[in-house]
Amino acid sequence: MVYAYVNMQLMAEEEIKKWQLPAIYVLATSFAVYYVVQLFDVSRNALLLKLIGLFATWGLNYYKDGNTNNNIYGFVAQLNYDFIFLIQGLVDHTYLKE
Repeated sequence: MVYAYVNMQLMAEEEIKKWQLPAIYVLATSFAVYYVVQLFDVSRNALLLKLIGLFATWGLNYYKDGNTNNNIYGFVAQLNYDFIFLIQGLVDHTYLKE
């Protein structure tokens, strides 16, 4: 069995596949959707882009494990939320005048 050495604790590969990788897939999908949607003319419907952030955070909440005491897991999970908020802020700034 493969283990990842994380913060003085061993995290099993099954836990990584169950919690970390799906959350990263949700993050990558949300970035891809933001990019693809902006290829079209969305200046009139810029508020619809905010729904992408809403669904992305719901997706991240589904893969959130509240039972682990591993500090690095919580840090990485919070980074995923911060990246969603970052891209939402970029969208807000881009379409501020419209």
